[in-house]
Amino acid sequence: MLFNNKKKVVLVIDHKDRDLRGIALVAFWLNSKWGIMPYITHTRNEISCLIKHKPDLIVTPHVTHQWQEEFFQYAKAQNTVIALFPGEGFPYNPYDNNMFYRVLNYEMYAKYVDVIISWGSIFVDSMQNNKFIKNKDVQIVGVPRFDYYNNKYSGLNMSRNELCEKLSIDNKQPIVLWLTSTCYANHESGIDELIKNVTSKNSSAYRAVHILPGIIRDHQKVFNDSISLFNRLVTEYPNINIIIKIHPAENMKPYYDMFHDCSNVKIITDVKIPLAALLKNTDIQINWRCTTSAEGWLCDINKPVISFDIKVERNELRYIDDGNDIVADYLSFRNKINYYLDGGEVSQDLITAREKFIKDFLTSSDGNSAKRCVDAIHMYISDRKPPQRSIYNYKQILRYMKRYRFNPNWLASRRNSTHTKYIPSALIHDEMNRLMNHFGQKVEYFVEI
Repeated sequence: MLFNNKKKVVLVIDHKDRDLRGIALVAFWLNSKWGIMPYITHTRNEISCLIKHKPDLIVTPHVTHQWQEEFFQYAKAQNTVIALFPGEGFPYNPYDNNMFYRVLNYEMYAKYVDVIISWGSIFVDSMQNNKFIKNKDVQIVGVPRFDYYNNKYSGLNMSRNELCEKLSIDNKQPIVLWLTSTCYANHESGIDELIKNVTSKNSSAYRAVHILPGIIRDHQKVFNDSISLFNRLVTEYPNINIIIKIHPAENMKPYYDMFHDCSNVKIITDVKIPLAALLKNTDIQINWRCTTSAEGWLCDINKPVISFDIKVERNELRYIDDGNDIVADYLSFRNKINYYLDGGEVSQDLITAREKFIKDFLTSSDGNSAKRCVDAIHMYISDRKPPQRSIYNYKQILRYMKRYRFNPNWLASRRNSTHTKYIPSALIHDEMNRLMNHFGQKVEYFVEI
């Protein structure tokens, strides 16, 4: 399998909770539609895959770490295409010429990137005004991981009955879903120490040093205010199911401390309950300046989504709430909850704003983003000559051979289960098997985790 004549593409998963299902979907369609062999791996294992598999193209979710330059240089030396496909989410400010700094932290590395696979057209307008990336090839495809919200993938998601049974909640009672997004709140070392860490020159977040201190303070304030609002809601509405889906980067302890003995609250951290299952099967969705706003709209353009209007320092990501109901205090929050529980409908103004947002930022809600992504990859590499190693590549290989000569997996940089970005290979195989069963088609793929 490793030494065939097929075109080969390496797909890099950064965060499993965010990226795994989308990468699996791209891998499925790469092989199913175009016969391209996908190799799925994690960050920090790129150089291994480039050496062992000599792919035609490697898809990276970001250019934000200095260590990445090594594999960029290696890829360029053997003529492997480098494709940047942002996975992190929306830009802090869509109208900033530097909006890509969340995924292109080191602009001097932009020279290595051959093609940017973009979510939506609004990104292109910004790129044209950024001197580092304005001449890059751009392919607009949408967001493959959001395809699961389309009804054509409904067979891959839990039904409401299945979700309620898994969570041991009453299916007949309304379900309110709170999706938290204050990943900088409640840091164990405190706000001051966190600010010191993320603003150091060695931090991958250094590119955003001018806004991060304010965002960190905002996250703590938003957490404090929103958990207070929810504590009142939990007490006043004992007969509705409240699910709290905690952001993977957040400290979970404060949520458990507050709600562990509340019978109508379920706290979700289990990746075996996909976000799509929660979004599609809940009646009301609550968040604050979060990607999940648009994800909820993709599930149902008429879905009630409520956002908190909490007074903060910074305005980043405010635009994501444009299609949501905004509440400023507990009274307005409760009134909006009651409105939707009583059968109220989302206003036409909000629906119009949602439709425009989806078109500008996500291309489409048709569930075909993964197919557009693989079409773009195929088009880019179909007529290119296979990668050929140079003297530089062979020197690198010799250096790595010496370092890993006692490693039975040769170059694989494996992570153990305690690592924050550890990905059990079984999760990938499970998702690929689900896709093959859903579409009734076997595909080839290779996992190196």
